[in-house]
Amino acid sequence: MKLFFLYGLPGTGKLTIARELAELTGIKLFHNHLTVDLLLSVFEFGSVSFVKLRERIWLSVFEEAAALPAMIFTFNPENSVRQSFIQKTVETIESRDGEVFFVEVVCILRNWNGEWIRRSGGITRSLFRSNYFGSCKRRAFSLLQRCPNRT
Repeated sequence: MKLFFLYGLPGTGKLTIARELAELTGIKLFHNHLTVDLLLSVFEFGSVSFVKLRERIWLSVFEEAAALPAMIFTFNPENSVRQSFIQKTVETIESRDGEVFFVEVVCILRNWNGEWIRRSGGITRSLFRSNYFGSCKRRAFSLLQRCPNRT
């Protein structure tokens, strides 16, 4: 399996880009919110059980999905994620003859106080989406098109 690992800070557009790529290519999307939302229904964010189960779910999905030609995964590298998770992900995929492609999604525009641009639908967002997201989506789509048997 080819795992396209989209990572970046909250609000940078990981899920927006991932959904668009999944729709354009037919590649399955496993996004971070699915696991986090599931666990938040029972555990406090960052608690020992939350962290342990979140990683176990992520890695279990990677193991079981290894027979797929490709998958897109979104990820927010924040402090509650164990340092070993990235290496375990690579080992899980590569041990099943797969490859991991890390794609950083960044927001290059900031407002006056340094917060990430809010998803407001205003002029700034329109310009941002057309220039940045369009260019990023085209590059990522180009990479995904080179993946044989995508679906």
